[in-house]
Amino acid sequence: MRKTRSGPVSLVEHRGSRRRRRTNPIALAIVATYDTMAIMLTISLASPVPIHDQLVAGLRGLIAAGQLAEGDELPPVRQLAADLGINLNTVARAYRDLTDAGLFASVRGRGTIVIATVERAAGPKVEERKRIEAGIAAALGDAKLAGLTREAAESMAARQIERLWKHA
Repeated sequence: MRKTRSGPVSLVEHRGSRRRRRTNPIALAIVATYDTMAIMLTISLASPVPIHDQLVAGLRGLIAAGQLAEGDELPPVRQLAADLGINLNTVARAYRDLTDAGLFASVRGRGTIVIATVERAAGPKVEERKRIEAGIAAALGDAKLAGLTREAAESMAARQIERLWKHA
């Protein structure tokens, strides 16, 4: 049972040394608050992964984990951008991409809300499965290059499967 929502809130905390030096800055934003919990979104400004991609992946991850459900409101573009310390066009583009994927919708008077927890298929299922398999292959390749054993990689994959499908 979900707790009652107090509306979209967004706060930020910057970690690392001075923000200008950006040695290891991490921006955290509260995407949604409930009576008993807050949902955090983390962006690493020092990561080689583009901020837009981190934002989209973070929001998809929150939806996949069940932390954002249908009907949940997201913070306004300007507020989330200011709290993360990033350009508002980056946040707007991420919201637009997730709207195009069928996960978000902009509703007059309510802002951006989650309308689905499953993406609308952009193409044939075969292409979607190939894209997902390529992502899994890349992650497992990274694990092997990092020196993880097969058992450790299988354990990590099993934990993520359990985390994402525990409610299914």
